[in-house]
Amino acid sequence: MTTRRAFARQEESKLQLALQELKVSKDLCAQLHSEREENEKELLTILKSNDKLKASLTRLHIDHSDLSEERDRLKSIVVSFDECAVEYEQALKRITTLECELRDAQKYISELEESAHQATALHTHSLFEELVENAPELVDVTIENPVTIDLTNDTLPAQRLDNCSNNKLKKYIKVNKLIKKTKKILSKNKCISKIYKNNSSLLSKFNVCKLELEKYKPEI
Repeated sequence: MTTRRAFARQEESKLQLALQELKVSKDLCAQLHSEREENEKELLTILKSNDKLKASLTRLHIDHSDLSEERDRLKSIVVSFDECAVEYEQALKRITTLECELRDAQKYISELEESAHQATALHTHSLFEELVENAPELVDVTIENPVTIDLTNDTLPAQRLDNCSNNKLKKYIKVNKLIKKTKKILSKNKCISKIYKNNSSLLSKFNVCKLELEKYKPEI
């Protein structure tokens, strides 16, 4: 009888111990469950934050792409500005060269015109002096040797023929001189016309360079 009671008490104590362990296990399970819920909430928060970070990263990538395109566009503009600056400097140098060539051509034209004017004046003066020198001789010859024409005879006097041949020779010499001087003046005039053509071409090139320069000024 005593043994049964002792066994019952022993079993009861085991049962109580088991109940206590079960209670502790329940409490631990409840704690773990609550921790799991908290962890799930924290995980959801982290996932939401991750989604936000992904969206922000996508926006940053788009902004980076836009900035890269803008950078490339600005680089191309800078390169075009550099090219325009180089062309502008070349145009300025070309204009300066054309201005120098134009001044030289105008100076050369002025010198040729002056020399042609002087040659014409000298030619006129020499002709005038020859006429003045020959005028008294012609008058004297006419006075001293008057020419009579015989209407009944078809032949001229010998003196008249000699005078005519001498006069023709003098006229021939004068005509040759005039032809030579005229050829010289014509050659000078041809040179002047060529220089005028070169001058006009230089002026046209100068105007073209000016237009190009005005075109590049707004860009620079």
